[in-house]
Amino acid sequence: MENHSKPIALVLVLVLIFTLVPFTAAAAEEMEAVPPEADSVEAEELWKAEAAPVATGKPGYGFLQAPANFKAVSAGYNSVKLTWDAVPGAESYILVAFVKIDGQFVPVLPEDTIDVGNVATYTWGGLRTAKEHIFALTAYGESATGRELRSKTLERFATPVCAAPQYFHVSIISGVSTEEGVVISCTAGLKWRKSPGANGYHLYRATSSDRTYRRFKTITNGGTQSCNVNLDPEVDTYFKIVPYRGVRGDAAEMTVKRMLWACPAPPEIL
Repeated sequence: MENHSKPIALVLVLVLIFTLVPFTAAAAEEMEAVPPEADSVEAEELWKAEAAPVATGKPGYGFLQAPANFKAVSAGYNSVKLTWDAVPGAESYILVAFVKIDGQFVPVLPEDTIDVGNVATYTWGGLRTAKEHIFALTAYGESATGRELRSKTLERFATPVCAAPQYFHVSIISGVSTEEGVVISCTAGLKWRKSPGANGYHLYRATSSDRTYRRFKTITNGGTQSCNVNLDPEVDTYFKIVPYRGVRGDAAEMTVKRMLWACPAPPEIL
């Protein structure tokens, strides 16, 4: 009885060789076509770790430079504006957002991620006011041989807060004088335009002697004007307004130096 096991084994070996040689050659060519361009030891190690599976026939991806100047800043009571520098070779950018609730970060969206396309700015709306958020950005692309390219993921923190009101204006509206005509006290009138999303405003005052702001009134009905009485006309006074939405909001200062009673009232700009 003839033994056919050796010819069969030889055929299998030849098939395996002719199958693997083109793949490993293509994989090596693909890896050479996308240099690491690593800007750090960590990035270089990432490239080595993720590119290695390509040579073994497993899915892998190449390395893209991480987006530079990634920033996240409040753009209003429920939004954050994200900006970054475009990455050479990137075709799209993926964003992920988490909100901090009870000490834990949870995804903002059920689907977790947003593909914003090939842009370098995005304003994320529908966020929670005065809650800390974390935003993660990853650049994606494709090599000439069709392999996926991606950058390391960057993270930034931001908290949506009410924007500072526009045209915060202070003027002297009345005063008290002695019989000799010396002004001994005066009243300042404050006006401003409504801040989008604000339910109220905290008003603060400081003098030139200590420059320490102390809250003297809280507007709870969403009003856009108030006054401060019994001011000393000989002391420079500064005012600050802080909008809020259920909680204390934006800490951005809008200060105006009080004008002396003897000076004419400034023109109305509201």
